Amino acid sequence: MLKQLSIFAENKKGTMQQITQILFENDVNILGSVNNDSAEYGIVRMVVSDPDKAEQALQAAGYMTRQTDVLGVEVVDQPGNLNSLLKTLLETNIDIDYIYLSFNRESGCPIMVFHVPDVYETAAEAEKSVPRRAALTFDDGPNACYTPEVLEILKENEIPATFFLQGQCLAGNEEIVRRMHAEGHLIGN
Repeated sequence: MLKQLSIFAENKKGTMQQITQILFENDVNILGSVNNDSAEYGIVRMVVSDPDKAEQALQAAGYMTRQTDVLGVEVVDQPGNLNSLLKTLLETNIDIDYIYLSFNRESGCPIMVFHVPDVYETAAEAEKSVPRRAALTFDDGPNACYTPEVLEILKENEIPATFFLQGQCLAGNEEIVRRMHAEGHLIGN
């Protein structure tokens, strides 16, 4: 769940720069945004690093603002992932008012920001469609007996892993290390 800040602003030259200047002066980072405008006024919707601080600063400068809950769903950056998420929401009869993009600065993955009529119901449904991820690491190998079995299980389940190898264990296990690499696993020492 994310807090979105909506800013009601006059549609005139320099307005966006004024808004971003206020946020800059208050050390607030914009993580994602979308603008909707009409002839005279517009709504700037943002996910920011500190919504309360941003709202106070913008209100002090005369802007009308409002905070609302929105749903942020991180998706793997691959063709079809957003479509799968949208399909799940459609199949569960969840309406989307609007959507925009942000991204996770740590993972580099896109985060789709959704405004929906019932954000809590949607969060529960979206949770079901997002694949779970875990980082698997294996230390102190390779082991001629166990590592091939582990590699086979990982291959059958299409699970990537990281293997931290010990130098003294490499001799005689070079083929296992080549297999780790060929099957797309990370190798560390």
